Amino acid sequence: MSVSSRLGGLPTVPDGFDWPTCAEHHEPMQFTAQLEHEGSLILVFICQADPGSCPSWDPDAGSNAAVVVGGRDLHPAGRPASPSGTAVLTGEPWLLGVHQAAADDYYDALAEARSDGVSVAGQWGGNPAWIQNDETPGGYRFVAMLDEDPLGVNFGGGSAYVFADGHGHAKVLTQT
Repeated sequence: MSVSSRLGGLPTVPDGFDWPTCAEHHEPMQFTAQLEHEGSLILVFICQADPGSCPSWDPDAGSNAAVVVGGRDLHPAGRPASPSGTAVLTGEPWLLGVHQAAADDYYDALAEARSDGVSVAGQWGGNPAWIQNDETPGGYRFVAMLDEDPLGVNFGGGSAYVFADGHGHAKVLTQT
């Protein structure tokens, strides 16, 4: 099966994959993105049980997850069961493309892309456009920034930032 970076849908996972659950709500997290990175996939999950009530700004608090998977035997995950019966929305996947902007600043590049009629869901590589201060986890490098719009995911009015350490670990945090 061919894998690709995408937003939404169901993640591509190995056998025995455990869908992440929110430490606060004990509900399955919302799958947000699948990002190809250095020969592996980073699967990004954010709690959507009660947006804004989890400490999603803390990459180690358990209200979001970035899971690195790899290998040849990957398949679409099944939809997880929810203890409360709350559905995990999967929606149709969006395949990602790259729009090379002339601007160096993310917000200038965003305006340029939108003026070209391109839907922008964030930034891949480069330097993150922090909403607040730099919160890069120690030992990790920036991979991508995801914006709420057009994803339909609630990051509290902000963005999610994805990082990898180059040793099979990844983290995600949000800023508003």
